[in-house]
Amino acid sequence: MRFCPTVERVNALEQEKAPGKAGKTAQTLTRVDLVIPDAPGDLPFSSSGGAMLFHLLSKPYERTGVIIATNPGFSEWAQGFGDAKMTTALIDRLTHRCHTMETGNDSDRFTASPEAAKKSERRQRH
Repeated sequence: MRFCPTVERVNALEQEKAPGKAGKTAQTLTRVDLVIPDAPGDLPFSSSGGAMLFHLLSKPYERTGVIIATNPGFSEWAQGFGDAKMTTALIDRLTHRCHTMETGNDSDRFTASPEAAKKSERRQRH
């Protein structure tokens, strides 16, 4: 299993472009049972970074399980990826033969925050 924030993975891919290193990360993903890219679409990165992420997630396509945890909906990903066509192609691959589960808009971190506790307390009083 490989878990990594997506932005960190894209930054690593940018550095991997050095001679003789390109493709090693993608090759590694074909040898694991589960890949968990965390928060794609949350933070923007360069269009070349988006293209590398597409290549990275295309490599284990239909050979490795993928779980994605993200707050933005698929329609918002193109803003962070910088290329609408490539983003559409990535989402197409990720959603092919998959189960999509939406758990709601409140994150566990937010609901556990002191601010959320204050709001809940106010609702209970009224």
